[in-house]
Amino acid sequence: MKSCLIYAFSGTGNSLLLANFLKENLEAKEVKVDIYPIRFPVKDAPNPENYDMIGITYPIHGFNAPKPLFKFLQQFLVKLPAKSKQFFIAKQSGEPFKVNSASSSKIVRMMKKKGYELIQEKHFLLPYNIIFKYPDNLRKQMYLYTRTLAKCFVDDLFKSEHPRIKYGCGYRFLSWLFRIEWLAGPVNCKLMHSNKKKCTKCGLCVRNCPTGALYFNKKGRIRAHHQCCICMACAFNCPVDAMRTGILNPWRVNGPSFRYKELEKNTELKGDQVNKLTKGYFKHFRKYYRAQNEIIREHGYEIPVEYSSDNAL
Repeated sequence: MKSCLIYAFSGTGNSLLLANFLKENLEAKEVKVDIYPIRFPVKDAPNPENYDMIGITYPIHGFNAPKPLFKFLQQFLVKLPAKSKQFFIAKQSGEPFKVNSASSSKIVRMMKKKGYELIQEKHFLLPYNIIFKYPDNLRKQMYLYTRTLAKCFVDDLFKSEHPRIKYGCGYRFLSWLFRIEWLAGPVNCKLMHSNKKKCTKCGLCVRNCPTGALYFNKKGRIRAHHQCCICMACAFNCPVDAMRTGILNPWRVNGPSFRYKELEKNTELKGDQVNKLTKGYFKHFRKYYRAQNEIIREHGYEIPVEYSSDNAL
């Protein structure tokens, strides 16, 4: 039986959700899959040499992979022997813009130096946890599409030719330019704190911080160390909306969760937020979903959303 190890860096859970979709479909093809959620301080990280294939899932931050993911890969991926090993990348963000394609270029270069061969990667759409809250109908659409597209992605892993993403020079430059966002966490962390009138000191944010950046100070308020990568998990998951996120506080979104299962069961939500009639910001998503419909049809699956004849993509 073949085996696969998926490294998942996730703040609010979307990249971990994506990893589990991939695991479900890989196991259906009799591949043994382990998921390792990357958290700091790192403990008991599995050795990739014990697996036939490596997967990486992550959220796109400012057209880049999060800095802690690079830190982990640099420190804990051992150099392989002469025989190369295959890996894939499944990344997700809240918007379909092509500049996101270059977010993995640094990872690919680093992995190749360690003897790994990139066989496949894909950009999936899942809701933001920053700037503004996506409508329930769109969150349902993103969830349903990602679940189906994960099947297509896994199917392609077993073919002789694999879908790849090309990184244009312009996109690689913008990705490099926006890497300045990596400096924002250490700076912004000095301004992050909990609202003492709202905070119940439950410690949920401290326990769930993927970088281990949050702590209680001597006055009992939540503060952040320089390891913060501004994943916004603390603000998003706070049950009383007590976390204040520094200069990004006007953009904070309080979840407390994406409620995918609840949305899936809600028959009043059609999951067709993005369609040919969509206007405003989300009209830019139409091209992405039209392309995904073609991919899904080519793989022999049903489109996960039933559009009406009036709004069909």
